[in-house]
Amino acid sequence: VFRSDETRLPTLELKHRVDKRVLDNYFNLFGQKPQWIQCGSQLGGVPQLLFENWMDRMFLERLEQRSERIDRLLVESKNHWEYVLFLLLSRSFGLAVNGDSFFSIAQSIPFAIIRKCRHDLLQIEALLMGQAGLLDQFGGDPYYEEQRKMYRYLITKYSISKDSVSRPRFFRLRPNNFPTIRLSQLAVLWHSRTQLFSDIISVKHKDECYRLFKITASKYWDTHYNFGVPSAASRKRLTISFMDLLILNVIIPLQYCYARKQGKDSSEEIIGLAMSVKAEKNNVTKRFSALRKLEGNALESQALLQLKNEYCNKRKCMHCAIGNYLLKR
Repeated sequence: VFRSDETRLPTLELKHRVDKRVLDNYFNLFGQKPQWIQCGSQLGGVPQLLFENWMDRMFLERLEQRSERIDRLLVESKNHWEYVLFLLLSRSFGLAVNGDSFFSIAQSIPFAIIRKCRHDLLQIEALLMGQAGLLDQFGGDPYYEEQRKMYRYLITKYSISKDSVSRPRFFRLRPNNFPTIRLSQLAVLWHSRTQLFSDIISVKHKDECYRLFKITASKYWDTHYNFGVPSAASRKRLTISFMDLLILNVIIPLQYCYARKQGKDSSEEIIGLAMSVKAEKNNVTKRFSALRKLEGNALESQALLQLKNEYCNKRKCMHCAIGNYLLKR
């Protein structure tokens, strides 16, 4: 390559200055067609200690990303931690299908009204059901009419609008995940745990979390999944797997963010809590388990999601401890 005045550009040749083994490892990693993960065939040979340390790093990195979202909610709410908790719980109770909808329902109600209504289960449940658009029809069984009457009273009294609410969906959901059931469970939790924020911040073990979330939907839902449609009797309790999701999506991120705001390092306690919870079952963890023996806890499953989404999918192997090990060995 020459400059405009015909002088040659100086060139540094690395051909004989880079270890051939590193080049071979590099082309072995990148010189093939894009894979689900580039190191899939070699992942099983990565030392356990290195793998575990990187999982810890990935887990905390994922927590940092989640804490950034909590930080934004805190700014918007002027550091109202209890309100942020209510928003996080609402999104989590909606799961993947209705998470955004439940979040919009929670945001549509001024939190001062949520606090006033939480002491009366009928009021808080009617408010959530009504904002979800589940009390819009005239006529129904006595419980429906009671809720509808209470909802009409509350929105008139407090001038509440639901124009910004995204309606929840029932399609392709198991009955236990119907919006009616999940909204009732959320209402019961908020009604029955009056010190919920301080309880969540102070829990250390998963059994404490399970006791905290040991609630059922209100009595009407023992024999219903939808208004006016009777069903076989069954208590609509929160399952262990659902409680585990609440630990991962609400308790751990909130504890981490709160401790950081207090200038404390809670990573050891949080890592311990995450390791005590079973791993999530999804396509990512299933594919990784086919490549390497896993510990089967939630810390690892959360870390693998971070690894896959932020490193493997973006082919950032040079920034990954596993990738660097495979290049240098």
